Amino acid sequence: MPMLYFVGLGLSGVESITLEALKALKSCKKVYLERYTNPSTPSAKELAEFLGRDVVEVSREFVEDGRRILREAKEVDVALACSGDPMVATTHQELRVRAVKEGVDTKIIHGTSIVGCIAGEVGLHQYKFGKIVTVTASTPTLSTVLDTVYWNLLRGLHTLLLLEWQPNRTLTPNEALKMLINADEEVRLGVFNPNLFTIMVARLCQRNQLIKAGLLKDLLHLDYGEPPYSIVIPADLHFTEAEALETLFKIECSNINNTQYAKSKANVLVPKYVEKTRAALKKVREMLATKELKLNTSDLLENIDCYSSDALRFLNEGKTELAILSIGYAEGLLDSLRFLGLVEVPW
Repeated sequence: MPMLYFVGLGLSGVESITLEALKALKSCKKVYLERYTNPSTPSAKELAEFLGRDVVEVSREFVEDGRRILREAKEVDVALACSGDPMVATTHQELRVRAVKEGVDTKIIHGTSIVGCIAGEVGLHQYKFGKIVTVTASTPTLSTVLDTVYWNLLRGLHTLLLLEWQPNRTLTPNEALKMLINADEEVRLGVFNPNLFTIMVARLCQRNQLIKAGLLKDLLHLDYGEPPYSIVIPADLHFTEAEALETLFKIECSNINNTQYAKSKANVLVPKYVEKTRAALKKVREMLATKELKLNTSDLLENIDCYSSDALRFLNEGKTELAILSIGYAEGLLDSLRFLGLVEVPW
């Protein structure tokens, strides 16, 4: 039966091609190469010279369309080769599913990828990485990047940022960081600040690999050479991770903990709501003191004060849902005075 091979070439050019991949690429009737995601991927000419056979470089649109590949794979063995591991790309996942649905046998030949290699190269634990996200030059995507880093940090997880590369457009680490700093300032998240511990990686697993680790403010203006680029935002460090970073990059890591910059929404909002409620409560007390009321409001006002205090207590105990509920009760009780027509609450 003919076979459609998805072949990963690894990260170090033709030198990282496995024996299994080499055998498949030499035996296939057609070999297609896509290199639109990684500038360090061997060119079709380089790969052809290494294999001693013809290799056809194809565009992203050709792979996404996939009809020619699937049609040919029904008749002869066809290989689609790419940098790293083929199944890191969702486009390849989708093409494989289509192939199986059309009755085409498939085989994945995995290669080393940035997902598997980055942790070891920078000295961090693989299992502590959270969701991966790509940084592009498109402004709307920056909110996704900020959210990903924020939620990973809240969970104590490291974040791998992949920087976009296109043949006619390279997003440099310097540009990416400046964009993220500006986007962070707009939403006031506070994560991408000058003291954020950051690891910059260029040309991972190549002979001219470059890794720089330090505070964001110190890495912002360095020259990182040619792409591809990636950025790692560590969370809190296990003591063995700190030891590895100190040994590999000669930096002090004992006090590094980026999770301090990812305050939960409750930790940010509840204290503000409590402050606002207490200020309004104080003014309401003063306003009610000047009126002769038939209704006794002292118990209600006391409850508002108690709920406000409970909100802060629950927050300090890590009971964020109860904290939000408590300050919500306090605000609701205060508004009830307005609904009763007793006073206009000065929010």
